[in-house]
Amino acid sequence: MAYWNVPKDVNGDGDKDDPNDNMPNYVWTHLYIYKDLAGTLPDGRTPKDRVHVGKEIPVQVDHGPSGQPLQGEAQWSGDKGGNVVFTESRFGKMADMPLVLTASHLWDALGLPLTAFDDGVLKGGSHRTIDEKDFQPFQEARVTLLQAASKEPVQANGKPVSFIGTNPVDLPNCIWCHSSDRANSEEDDNTGKYKQEYAYWKSTYPDQSEFMARLSAAAISILDIHDTKFHTHFLDEYAPEASTNRLGSRGPVNWSDCHGDNVQGRLKVRETPEDRAIPMTEAIHQAHLKAVPDGDSMGRTQSCQMCHPTHLQDPSQNVTGQGFSAIGKDGKPRFTDGDIR
Repeated sequence: MAYWNVPKDVNGDGDKDDPNDNMPNYVWTHLYIYKDLAGTLPDGRTPKDRVHVGKEIPVQVDHGPSGQPLQGEAQWSGDKGGNVVFTESRFGKMADMPLVLTASHLWDALGLPLTAFDDGVLKGGSHRTIDEKDFQPFQEARVTLLQAASKEPVQANGKPVSFIGTNPVDLPNCIWCHSSDRANSEEDDNTGKYKQEYAYWKSTYPDQSEFMARLSAAAISILDIHDTKFHTHFLDEYAPEASTNRLGSRGPVNWSDCHGDNVQGRLKVRETPEDRAIPMTEAIHQAHLKAVPDGDSMGRTQSCQMCHPTHLQDPSQNVTGQGFSAIGKDGKPRFTDGDIR
């Protein structure tokens, strides 16, 4: 949620001092065009001719990777194939794989950076104060038809031609298992760092909510478990008392570097010696269904409802361990002796 303020080395020059060295630019640099958004492939092109999102085309604050702002005019997708960018494929080492972002003859606003929170819920303007009751996952989008020349709203029956729709955005429930003893086994020595992370936030900032402290702890737990099981080094420089750069010089971890993600169009990823980095959704689902199937009384898995969020638009109903929630704050399923349906 502090997206544009998180430093990350985008151009690979070894520092994070350049104007566009931040996460929203870093995560999109695998997408590129050559000439335009119509998917034109010039003759004699080389990789040096590519114009990358996040590098040559930086992602501005409160904009998506296609250049669309949270508030502004939609883009016309054209009449000859829609909006197209390119990416590379790991399999077969194929370059210039087209990704059609939008079909032809449409107005679109792609990749808008939305959260499930209204800015008004931030006490003192700080994200540290967010609580689970602050979730409102159905963000309203309003689209108004304007006159091309004057930009004034088109009127019908004395009223602007205007419509609304919803953009659902929510957060997975990694927080409850991974900030508790449930996911952090003494056997694997994953017992210390997540507790240090929780303690830092709670002791340093009086306004830190329980929810946000446990969210931070869960992130450290996930990296710690990955280091233990797969011999990665995400937490080698972990600094439990640092106010910034808590992971050290490497900065924040971007999981699609290694695992890839179809939604992002991240098809080519860093090779590993064993070439085992399967796509992220596959990796997460395989690991959790194997380790914690969490069946109900009839053997049906509870993991779908436990892991995938089901926050409601009415904030008063968003309390883990009650009502809608299939998981308790101890990370344990609630319907082991009941019916998950």
